[in-house]
Amino acid sequence: MSLESVLLLFDFYHPAWDFSTVERAGEDPSFLAELVECGLVKEREGAFVLTESGVQEFERLRDECFLDSLPGGAPSDPVRWLRRNRLELAFKGAFAGRWGNKRTYPGLKLNFLAPEMEMIFNGRDFVGWRILDAPSPGTLELDLMLLFDYDFSCYVGMPRHPEDLEGVLNSDRVLMVMVDPEDIPGALSKLGGAHRWLWDRRRVFGGSFDLDCQGQDSVTWWVWVTEEETGAAALCRRLEPFGEALCGPSKPLDLWVLSQEALEDSRGEETFYDLFHRWGHRVFASKAVG
Repeated sequence: MSLESVLLLFDFYHPAWDFSTVERAGEDPSFLAELVECGLVKEREGAFVLTESGVQEFERLRDECFLDSLPGGAPSDPVRWLRRNRLELAFKGAFAGRWGNKRTYPGLKLNFLAPEMEMIFNGRDFVGWRILDAPSPGTLELDLMLLFDYDFSCYVGMPRHPEDLEGVLNSDRVLMVMVDPEDIPGALSKLGGAHRWLWDRRRVFGGSFDLDCQGQDSVTWWVWVTEEETGAAALCRRLEPFGEALCGPSKPLDLWVLSQEALEDSRGEETFYDLFHRWGHRVFASKAVG
């Protein structure tokens, strides 16, 4: 623990911290006050972010330590980035994942080229998705992505597909977005973006998106994250009757709801499968291709 190690927490994927998240990351939160006094970080909306001087000092320390990380800078929405930080720390701490390689990416933006997806309703009931027109560019913004490689030693020497910029092939994928459980249209709109991204990835990669090079399933899970457990249970109850229709054009795809509260309470699960089956709320499960 040192002033320098706390400053280096403020990288591109983690631009906002507070005392509790610094402590959760295994560092001494008292160093935050010292960084403020030194003019290297400042408080914005309840979160600490780098100042311009802090960015320069981060880059100096990074080069001195032979790191390749980028400084976080001043995010436009520090509250959301702080929530992403809390989500990642709780999620990583909730399961061990000892039998594979665990990679997490908060705030990831996934670009795609895919048709628009329109929601279809019969009265108040959701009945499916309609693919509207020719493919157009779009971006899916996630609050957190987990990529988990169970047999990663089998893939270490394999060249990456030139269009697999995020390294999603030969991995299980958990795509997570934070939502208000009362905002059903907002939750469905985010899922629509996921459908477009999945449509594009399967167009590019074909069957290798859902099966790894060893012929095993590479699963994709979509997860709505609520702050409280009561909200997660309520959202699942509202969505579960339409689970298969919600999954629609993107099978195989599993749909889940999970709360930050449950993640904070969970410890010691072996895999993310164990974590979700104990603490999550499943909206729909589809069989992977095989």
